[in-house]
Amino acid sequence: MARYPAAMISFDFDDTLIKWGSRHFEDLQGDGPAARLFDRAIAAGVPVAIVTARWPELEAQMARIGAGVHQWLAARGVPEGRVQVVLTSNQPKGPFLAELGARVHYDDNRAQCASAEAYGVHAILVV
Repeated sequence: MARYPAAMISFDFDDTLIKWGSRHFEDLQGDGPAARLFDRAIAAGVPVAIVTARWPELEAQMARIGAGVHQWLAARGVPEGRVQVVLTSNQPKGPFLAELGARVHYDDNRAQCASAEAYGVHAILVV
């Protein structure tokens, strides 16, 4: 039987993988449906990316308070380099997703889902 490479899936970070009901990083570990799917994809060896609207300055600020994307990945035991992280600086995500070769993207933002779909990436709205 032929084996085909797994298609990349991507996730938004803020309010998709983590929920901002608290400013304490220990409360931001993410145990919602998208985070559980993320964990299963990692365990199964599926290529995964986090494509976030954060810009570098915000990510640096969040890292200083312990809420950076890479810190979240490390807290989940994800090896460094296992997940591609893209900061879009609040630009539409569609072009970034297409360049990554993402097939499916999970996001809480309708406009970002529409941008993904416009570039041929199936988008799932996370509510």
